[in-house]
Amino acid sequence: MHKGATVCYFSISKRNHSEGVSMKTLVTAGTNPDLDGISSALGYVELLTAQGEEAIAGFEGKPQLDAEFLLNHLNMTLSGIPDAFDEVVLVDLGNRVYAPRIVQKFPELVTKVIDHRILHNIEMEFPSLRDADIYLVGACATIVTEELYKNHIIPSHAVATLLYAAIHSNTLNLKAGVTTERDLKAVADLTTSYPMSQTLIEEMFAFRTRLSPDQMAFALKNDFDAYGESPDGNFGISQIEALDATTLFRGNTELIYRTLLDLKTAFKLKYVFLTVPSIQQGINYLYALDEETTQFLCRYFGNDIDVHENLGKFGRILKTKKLLLRKQIKPMFQHIPELTKDEMR
Repeated sequence: MHKGATVCYFSISKRNHSEGVSMKTLVTAGTNPDLDGISSALGYVELLTAQGEEAIAGFEGKPQLDAEFLLNHLNMTLSGIPDAFDEVVLVDLGNRVYAPRIVQKFPELVTKVIDHRILHNIEMEFPSLRDADIYLVGACATIVTEELYKNHIIPSHAVATLLYAAIHSNTLNLKAGVTTERDLKAVADLTTSYPMSQTLIEEMFAFRTRLSPDQMAFALKNDFDAYGESPDGNFGISQIEALDATTLFRGNTELIYRTLLDLKTAFKLKYVFLTVPSIQQGINYLYALDEETTQFLCRYFGNDIDVHENLGKFGRILKTKKLLLRKQIKPMFQHIPELTKDEMR
């Protein structure tokens, strides 16, 4: 866990030339939003509303399973993208690839971006951008929570619960290496405002461990990143966080194999794999679709990966030596690794 000073990637601010004119703002996240995107959008709408601005949260697609679990628990439903608005604030998203269709079609509507990952060419992506708050923290929900409390605004109990759960989800129960002091402080602030249930967090992770076949196929497709690039070719990664990954794999390997094979074909990828951060074991299990993908993973992970189980025609299961999130794994493939001693011989 990183407990030092949080790095600010960048924060820009430009004056709004229409200052003083009432604007209706849509706050949205990526298509098929996850818990972090949903909680951040709802939280930011509560912030804008408390400040006297007209804002609405709207979403496109089906929420991911962790979000669906929490929304059902809180008896909440999400609104779709409204018909009329003047500008867009994007949360937990900084590019057009995964954005709702209206944003892809009219990127100039985006005036603000809030995200927690490194972004490139953001001002080229969104030509009307006035503000971008990008901080390398564990969750976008952390940034929104900070803004709420900095402005002395306590979110509603339901939204606070979603923000709290999103921070835990994005940091693997505060155990992932991306966890910062700011994430811990945001969790503490929310806990001070309302009693928060750790049992609910455990139930959220356990829910993703015991997925039905339909839920498993949905999770693999809905949270699939098809835009990985490496010197050895393009790749796609799916991610499912779980309390115990061995339970998730049990009885599901053929379904995982066929779903990932379909994704590989649909996106014309050279390699496809599934990463399952296993919180109880403190490691990741990586499912490789075939021997070629197995060798690909072994090459880039080097000594930090071992073969866990050979599934024959249904691929391989490997395991890492520490807990990793997909956003930590994906950059590992940007450079060709140095040759091992065995390869040099």
